[in-house]
Amino acid sequence: MGLEAANNPLLTKLIFELTPSVRRLQYLSLYSQGRRLKDNLKYFQELTRYVKLKNAEMGVKKIREYVENELIFVQKALQSFK
Repeated sequence: MGLEAANNPLLTKLIFELTPSVRRLQYLSLYSQGRRLKDNLKYFQELTRYVKLKNAEMGVKKIREYVENELIFVQKALQSFK
């Protein structure tokens, strides 16, 4: 795993402690999107294509786009609880 390669115990602990919260936010995002899941499929299809082409730069770009898209949905969903 990448964390082991980083050899940073503080980073490893922080990520493992944040993981449950991240999973809750992912669930919230999925729940709030409903049928928009097909829109997310494009990110994973493109990511798979870049992995096969061994184009790490574009793969990282697609992951960032996906995460930014998810963040928008999570923010909207959290605002609906106010």
